[in-house]
Amino acid sequence: MHIGELASRAAMTVDTIRFYEKSGSLPKARRSTGHFRVYGPLDLERVRFIRQMQAPGFSLREIGELVDLRDRKTEAGEVVRKLLHEKPATTRAKARPLQLLESELLADLRKCDLELRHRRNHRPCPCPVLKVGRNKNRDPLCSGLGETHPRSSWTGQLSRPARVWRRDCTRQANKLIF
Repeated sequence: MHIGELASRAAMTVDTIRFYEKSGSLPKARRSTGHFRVYGPLDLERVRFIRQMQAPGFSLREIGELVDLRDRKTEAGEVVRKLLHEKPATTRAKARPLQLLESELLADLRKCDLELRHRRNHRPCPCPVLKVGRNKNRDPLCSGLGETHPRSSWTGQLSRPARVWRRDCTRQANKLIF
């Protein structure tokens, strides 16, 4: 079969097959008289195995080790066990930065929600998420916006510090307007 058929049967792109060849995960294909790549059923099985091992997060280097063990038909229990044993710790290490990113995104979302609520009764202020410097060129009418103040989680009402903050912001704005 040619590269397009292999890619189709393996549910991946031709570029992916070429990448696997360049990285050494897939051996170089035989060439036909017309210089087309020619693959066999073992190549299809190998490509499917590579894809299957990528799903739980194995790197191409690790997959290469597994493929070598698989091709040599050696007793690979200890090596495979070691790779599987290391994978949860690696996964947790990758998850921590994503959890931090999620908390930052949620904090920014709260800032946006606060600004949008502020805009209902006041003039719009610059987006608190897109502000470059907190103290530089601060609009006095908008100072404090974007600072997170917790809402009471069960009532949906602004917490006392947030109400005081809102009152103080309103007073500051009224002093500047009147």
